Amino acid sequence: MDKKTLRKTAKERRASFYPTAEREKEDRYIFEEVRKLWNKYDKIFLYHSFGSEVDTEKLIRAAFREDKKVFLPRITSGRITSGKEMRFHQIRPDTKLISHVYGMQEPPEDCPISPADENTLIVVPGLLFDRKGYRLGYGGGYYDRYIREHPQAMTVGICYSIQMTEDLPVEAYDQHVRLMIGGSEMIEITEQE
Repeated sequence: MDKKTLRKTAKERRASFYPTAEREKEDRYIFEEVRKLWNKYDKIFLYHSFGSEVDTEKLIRAAFREDKKVFLPRITSGRITSGKEMRFHQIRPDTKLISHVYGMQEPPEDCPISPADENTLIVVPGLLFDRKGYRLGYGGGYYDRYIREHPQAMTVGICYSIQMTEDLPVEAYDQHVRLMIGGSEMIEITEQE
């Protein structure tokens, strides 16, 4: 199955999982496991969930309560590169997010930017994940490029159990996450060949 068809199918499957008691149970598990992980990191790079994605709003609020530095992605026109790029901007509890053309909420341009480093936990979204840590995103390649450019950061993919699969088609530019929280299980990813 090609990636375009996989994306369509994955969106439909995830939407059918909303809202259910099982989904709420998996949201709680993911929430608790991410919170345990972030104790080791100074900077938490999250994303603001939309549609039927894993609920990250609770994570954002909890991170603020625990005095974490919270960053959300913003897609901008590249000044150095010819395309668009993703950067993480620090937000505060009173930051007013703005709607991006794709529908997600992102920080205003004037929020401080910080690159990921060894003290950063990056929570990565996806439509599908396989057990090797590869993901099928929305097709822009933003997270793949970001992960490749910041290999020292800890990356964790989060998704519901219905978004897990054994294998995904992998291209040369695809990047895997280092840890997966899929529904109600944690999978540590070993280095790829």
